[in-house]
Amino acid sequence: MELQTYRYRAVEPTGRVVRGSCEASSDLEARVQVRREGLEVLSLRLQSGKGRSKRTRSRIRLHPSERLRLTANLHTLVSSHVPLSRGLRLLFDEAESGRVAALLADVKASVDRGLGLTESLARHPSVFPPVYLAMVGAGEGSGALEDAFFDVRQELEWQDEQRRFLRKSLLPPAMVMCGVFGLLLVLILFVVPTFKDLFIDLDLGLPDEAKIVFAVSDYLRDSGPGLLVGLISLLVAGSYCLRYPSFRLALEDLLRRVPVAGRLMDRMALMRLARNLHLLLRNGIALSSSLDQCVGLVGSERLRKAVIEVQQKIRRGSRLAESMKSTGAFPGMIVGLVSAGEESGQLSETLLHIHGSLDREVRERFAHLLNLVTPLVTVALGLVVGGIAVTLLSTLFSLYSAVGE
Repeated sequence: MELQTYRYRAVEPTGRVVRGSCEASSDLEARVQVRREGLEVLSLRLQSGKGRSKRTRSRIRLHPSERLRLTANLHTLVSSHVPLSRGLRLLFDEAESGRVAALLADVKASVDRGLGLTESLARHPSVFPPVYLAMVGAGEGSGALEDAFFDVRQELEWQDEQRRFLRKSLLPPAMVMCGVFGLLLVLILFVVPTFKDLFIDLDLGLPDEAKIVFAVSDYLRDSGPGLLVGLISLLVAGSYCLRYPSFRLALEDLLRRVPVAGRLMDRMALMRLARNLHLLLRNGIALSSSLDQCVGLVGSERLRKAVIEVQQKIRRGSRLAESMKSTGAFPGMIVGLVSAGEESGQLSETLLHIHGSLDREVRERFAHLLNLVTPLVTVALGLVVGGIAVTLLSTLFSLYSAVGE
């Protein structure tokens, strides 16, 4: 029978009136669900059909920090051996935002209807990605749900650390470059036209350098809106083209030729693959299924194709190291370490060591790239600003000298 969403007002044993929602196939079943939570129903009304309920759930989005806190709370809940329905109710009461409360209310309603935790979380794919669900599902099936949530929590904390590292690394140079670029725009759009009007009033000949500066200023002032629209259109078209694997592969091949940046991009993709594969294998998921989960997580079209090829070879009976070597997409050192891990029966631990090594290398190369690019861009913009200032001042002095004579 089709499930429908019911909104209710109920009173707790303490006398506090609460509001909430539940899904049931009938009015009677909805009342039973509410009473099962220890509440006395005051009012109950049908809100929507099943289709609208699904659309509502699909609109729930959580900030990464909210998802991390929710996962930490779920880990604490499972570790404390609190009954799942009761624990979800506690988390619902303490929810910090309406989004989290709506999510917990739906998950609790699903659990109360007899669905497993993984099935209940899977109703919100925008919040819980496939790897998250795969790890929780493996833990739920093996009775090691506490370990699964611990691994998921560690993964989300690592992702949060990566974001903070990027912000910390990129913010200072970005502020410097934006400041210099802003100064350049002020000179071109406001200062240069003022000098141009002054020189026109003097009605004296201008040096070629000043003519070039004034021509560029006039062009940017006249064509600025069109250039801005064109830039926005180019960005939109680029984001649309990124949906196509062939375009992403061509872009990766182009970026791979850039010194430092190309190797950094490859190492970042390998790092993500090693970490996610380690987590999935650690939670008891089969190698072929783990690779299937990792296909869309590597962030590189070239490596994605290699992972698909490796997965196909493994299904035909090949070993992981042999399959990786045959693709030519994996460095020899990594293939050798994976081979040693397979032989010793410690593949998951080996992948964790590979991830740690790649993580250190990525951080070092990223810092090196910033140390290389930031001064070059800043100096280039500074030279342009300085060149414009020198041109204007030298022209001004020469014209005043001519007037004085």
